[in-house]
Amino acid sequence: MLSSFRLRVAGPALIACGLLSAAEPVQRDIDSLVDAERALAEAFEKTGAEEDRWAWIEALARVAWAHTEAGDHEKSAERYRAGIDALAPKAEMDEPEFVALLHDGLGRALQNSGDFDGAALPLQRALQLRQVIGDEIRIGVSEGHLGLLELVRGRYAGADRLFHSALRHTPADRDDLLAHRHDCLGRYHLAIRAYGLAENHFAQAVRHASKIADAGDPLLIDLRSNLVLCRFRKGDAEGAVAEVEALLELPTDPLRHAARLNLAASIHAALDQLAAAESEIEEALQILKDEKGAGDPSLAPVLANLGAVRLQAGDPEEALKPLMGARRLLMDHVEEHHQALVEVLYQIAACRLATGNIGEAGPAVREARRAAGQLVDALIAGGTERELLNFRQQVDLHSIVCRLGDAEAIADSLLGGKGRIMEAVLSRRQQSSERASLIDGLQSEIDRLLLGGATEDDPQVKAFRRKLRAVSHGDGKPEAPSSELPRWQDLAKALPDAAAYVDCVRFREGEGKEGKWRYGAVVLTRDAAPRWIPLGEERLMGRLDLLHRSLEVRANILRQGEGKAGIPMAPLLADLHKAFWQPVAEALPEGTRRVILCPEGKMHLLPFAILRDADGRFLCESLQDLKVIDAGRLLLDDPPNDTPSEQPWLALGVSDFSGFRKRADAQPDLWSPRWAEALDDVSDLPVVKREIESLRGIAPEGSGLLLNDDATFAALRGFKSSPAVLHFASHGLNVPLAGAGDLASDPGALYENGILLALSGSDDGVLFPEEAASLDLRDTALVTLSTCRGALGTPVSGEGVLGLRRGFIKAGAQNVLASLWEIPDQSTGEFMGKYYASLRNAGSPSELLWKMQAEQFAKLSDADPKGDAVETAILSYGGFVMSSR
Repeated sequence: MLSSFRLRVAGPALIACGLLSAAEPVQRDIDSLVDAERALAEAFEKTGAEEDRWAWIEALARVAWAHTEAGDHEKSAERYRAGIDALAPKAEMDEPEFVALLHDGLGRALQNSGDFDGAALPLQRALQLRQVIGDEIRIGVSEGHLGLLELVRGRYAGADRLFHSALRHTPADRDDLLAHRHDCLGRYHLAIRAYGLAENHFAQAVRHASKIADAGDPLLIDLRSNLVLCRFRKGDAEGAVAEVEALLELPTDPLRHAARLNLAASIHAALDQLAAAESEIEEALQILKDEKGAGDPSLAPVLANLGAVRLQAGDPEEALKPLMGARRLLMDHVEEHHQALVEVLYQIAACRLATGNIGEAGPAVREARRAAGQLVDALIAGGTERELLNFRQQVDLHSIVCRLGDAEAIADSLLGGKGRIMEAVLSRRQQSSERASLIDGLQSEIDRLLLGGATEDDPQVKAFRRKLRAVSHGDGKPEAPSSELPRWQDLAKALPDAAAYVDCVRFREGEGKEGKWRYGAVVLTRDAAPRWIPLGEERLMGRLDLLHRSLEVRANILRQGEGKAGIPMAPLLADLHKAFWQPVAEALPEGTRRVILCPEGKMHLLPFAILRDADGRFLCESLQDLKVIDAGRLLLDDPPNDTPSEQPWLALGVSDFSGFRKRADAQPDLWSPRWAEALDDVSDLPVVKREIESLRGIAPEGSGLLLNDDATFAALRGFKSSPAVLHFASHGLNVPLAGAGDLASDPGALYENGILLALSGSDDGVLFPEEAASLDLRDTALVTLSTCRGALGTPVSGEGVLGLRRGFIKAGAQNVLASLWEIPDQSTGEFMGKYYASLRNAGSPSELLWKMQAEQFAKLSDADPKGDAVETAILSYGGFVMSSR
């Protein structure tokens, strides 16, 4: 136990740890404290008595804390280190908490002076000592301090675990500590760009801090600043600017004022108020230089902001000066994959590209892309799938590499960046399917509550989040870093004969308002270096929207037997071919029979089989085979046997939806309001019964053919084994739900499409993508969605499409066959019957689909391209697409 005197000595350090109230610290006369410490040191030197030793060490601690209060962290570290060096061999046994305070103080002083690597060991030692003591509160204090160090070093997995553990070790009645815990968690979620969760934690921190501090307290104003930052990052610059300008009017210390100036500058720059932004940055820089010195790492984010503003203003040469200064400061203090440094490296690369000096741009681009790859590794080591997807959809990894135009660098960038999250998810499932199942279940419960209108503050949501975090962390150790990323040469060697790999990318061409989003592709073959092929601008994807409208008109004509046709489909498909395929076709070597295509963005929603060239030929006629995958790195694994085995199949069909209509009237709150509206008048599908029955003579012995009331989610999950083929015949619904697009806190985008199964008990009857992902389909060669629009979803850069396709691939299926639009019921049944009749003898499901589509459209070679027959065929057979692993 600490003596009362030693507790009084420890008091200031405890205040710094957040254990006491946030009162203003008492100013100390450092000179008198130093004189007293020297006298006590001389006394111990004379007597060698243990009491004199402790008196001297306590005096060193007083001086160290006084230097901390004065902002001289280097001198503070010197005194803490002197105190540790003066400890007797048995000090950790006699006074473990006091020794822990010394180590904690040293670690924080080193961190505040910019020595992040040096700070790690004393902070770790303080935590170890407190874990031995077993004091929950002080354990949480040390975890919080170490977590902040891990965050500033860019070790996100470690920071996440420590912050959540610190929160678990904090009593519910300690508002001072809880404010700090939620502030730390808010900072973590800001770093990984989960702005919705960050905003929630900062709001909780404000609630706790408001109970112990006045409205003008610096802590509360800091938290309000962080809430403004969240609002800005979520896209509301107009709303954020008024709030930050109000904060700038509040009295505060110089360093806090500098931080608010830098925030205000970011917001003003987003509103194109560049003169105001640069003025605020210059003022912030002067404050920091006066208070901290020109070499302090706190200047780095402000210098980076100045560079970004100058680049935005069209002056890359002047932008380079502060950006290189930020780079030097960050290189001296953080690891290469730290987000702040990665962003600076990307800005430097953009400046080099803008100046036109390719000799300097090449190395800068490669340095930035390498650091970004390490950042993704660090995030994958501990982030959840939602957090990772959220980060990936907001971060543009490839544009600067594409603007460089180096085909080999682009090929490596895409190969190293695509499919990383899916790879991590599948790896975690393989390591522990039971753990993965538990994670899926907990996440589903959270989603159910959030989609039903609950908020992150809901006690049930918070409880499930805690459980999810505990299960996700497992034994608390971060995942091992991934092995060295593959190179394009590795993939070229893995390609089959007469095959080409086409890796597509969505990238921004140029900076600022003049920059346009467009697509490009790298073409790779076994015997040649990669070729970089610019494709069409994204605005041309508007042709796809027009095509869907025309298809809806055609479908209505078929249903009603008459009507006026919509926009002709032939020129729309020709425009899409010219923009997004013809440049690739011209780059393919002669004799190419097979293309393996990895689309990106809205290219995932293109009906490649029916794109038409200038001669009126459909792509499925002119190309022997096309296989679509989500990541080239999949080709480096042993090729899967995707031919359906003789294992049983499972088919689930629903033709009678009267139960849904009745339930929608009687129990509308079973579904979210948008889903309830869509299900209110769902129609019956008589053709489904024939479709399921047609499989009876095709499917192997022991297969399950379930219709209507038997086609439940429970029956699907309870099937005796992973079916070789899994077939769904029902309604597929697509209902926009997404709000802010923050997947970490708003799961709407993951529940925008689903398959209707039979209602059973309290089950809602909808198979959503996340539920599909929870199935075990590792031995399933093919999943077929004989439903409307089963292939649709939200594209995420490098990770395919969020929707049913991704859900079934995540569950382990080798291939997923689905449609991009509503296909006439009769056509679907006939096409599926012929497809399955050929499947058992055809080999690859993907090759068979392409071949059957080619046969259908070859029959129309002499037909009027604008006529009814061609457009009906496009509607009936052109929307089927296959996604493969």
